[in-house]
Amino acid sequence: MTDQSSTKESKNSLGAAVSLAWGLGYKIALPIVALGLLGRFLDIRLGTSFIFLLVGIFVSLALSSLLIYQQIKQIIKDQEKDNKEI
Repeated sequence: MTDQSSTKESKNSLGAAVSLAWGLGYKIALPIVALGLLGRFLDIRLGTSFIFLLVGIFVSLALSSLLIYQQIKQIIKDQEKDNKEI
């Protein structure tokens, strides 16, 4: 019975790790792609070289950092809650 419970726990932790990785990937990739494309569009539309592209990339880096920070805070909060219950 112990082998089955440890197998379930490892599957759950693997699933949680994959879920976390996908979530972080989206929080990094989507803002960079969206704001980069928006910046490129504005550069073409306004006839500038690459100013808005760079602004879009820097804003997306700041936004991604904020989103990841919030997720890490939530993970730490959940861990502390789990530790108190044990």
